[in-house]
Amino acid sequence: MKTTYQLLIALAMVTSMVGCTKYEKDFNLDELSAKQDRLNTQILQRLADAPNGWVIYVPNPDTAVLSATPIILKFDTASRTYTSKSPFPVSNATTPTLFDVSSATGAPLLSFASGSVFSGWNESGGISDFFFKVLNVGQDTIDIQPYRKGQTYQSEGGIPMKMIRLKAPITWFDNPFNLRSLLLSGASPFQKSSINVLQLTYQNGSAPSSLSMAFFAMGPDDLAFLNAYVPFNRDMKMYPAAVAVNGDPDYFSLYHLGNNSFFSHVDNGFSPGWLFIDLPRAIIKKLKTDHLIVRAVSNDRAKVTVFAVDKNGNEVITGLLEARP
Repeated sequence: MKTTYQLLIALAMVTSMVGCTKYEKDFNLDELSAKQDRLNTQILQRLADAPNGWVIYVPNPDTAVLSATPIILKFDTASRTYTSKSPFPVSNATTPTLFDVSSATGAPLLSFASGSVFSGWNESGGISDFFFKVLNVGQDTIDIQPYRKGQTYQSEGGIPMKMIRLKAPITWFDNPFNLRSLLLSGASPFQKSSINVLQLTYQNGSAPSSLSMAFFAMGPDDLAFLNAYVPFNRDMKMYPAAVAVNGDPDYFSLYHLGNNSFFSHVDNGFSPGWLFIDLPRAIIKKLKTDHLIVRAVSNDRAKVTVFAVDKNGNEVITGLLEARP
């Protein structure tokens, strides 16, 4: 019994010593920093090596929406500036906007400064820089993910997307069509016509959709309010108009006009809800897209050919907006 007792004591002491032992891994901070610098340099080199630029097709969080919004970027890595083209007039700024690549949080971050098309799109409160985590760098694609889900205080991890290296220029936004004049001026066929019909077809085989639309200019007080307080107008520089659908002039929605595109946009937090939220959402649901890009305008300015692309850049929606006599 004495031998057994002493053996148990010895085993207990060994177990205690093993349980308290700490196993530590040494980190070479200089080596880690050098590795991050090499990765950042690789990202910058890849961004610079694109004579035609890069395109990001930004998907809508609503999976029923078939389209994605294209943002075309060209980077000057020496000056850490870039230019952009998109459906949004804010992209037409003549002064290049700042960007940076860093690893302050460990993972590489591609950040766009205030005033960018990204910060305007996702603005919340006074924080308007926008960050993307760089997930993977390939020869012709860079996988990125918004750091947050579009709002400053939402959880991390927005929709993953790809930056695609352009092998040829995209010219969708090179020729402005002045949609404000086309749809709202007194001489416009769309003002003279009692019926303006938008007809869309879908490449996935969905049934075609049709919508009767009457366009109205906003009054000066409404314009001043929207341009001062609604981010989609204030920051994206989209021109607000009103659209009555299916012949009901008392039930109209906000409709936003760019140089080359139309947008229905849900603005939560504003009232009346039917104007800012309900009807825009209903239009998006019916059309299966929140925007349409203008391909061409007829010589008589009575027909507008439109389209939209998906997250891979493929045309998924085509259509015609027509002022009918």
